[in-house]
Amino acid sequence: MTGAPPIKLREAAPLRHERAQAFVTRARGCALEEVLQPVYEPSAMADDLRRRRVTAGTSLRDAASQVGIRASEWSGVEQGRLVPESMTDWTRLRAAVEEAP
Repeated sequence: MTGAPPIKLREAAPLRHERAQAFVTRARGCALEEVLQPVYEPSAMADDLRRRRVTAGTSLRDAASQVGIRASEWSGVEQGRLVPESMTDWTRLRAAVEEAP
């Protein structure tokens, strides 16, 4: 990863929002509330990335550290919330799964 430019990720636009129940903490207390949850388009590349990572037995943290991003960002890519800006970045993410400890 040394000397490589940082991976550039952008937020994906949700296809729609669905109503869901979530436990929410507010100043007045905690409660189960109805919230709008974004739904993202399924991505074959993201599914492949996750399958490769799980098959390799690599944690989110280990894979993410290989390319200099946070585990939450790697998770966002796998879930379709974040998208690498270039095919080069996708390639680097895939390579990280193969190189992670």
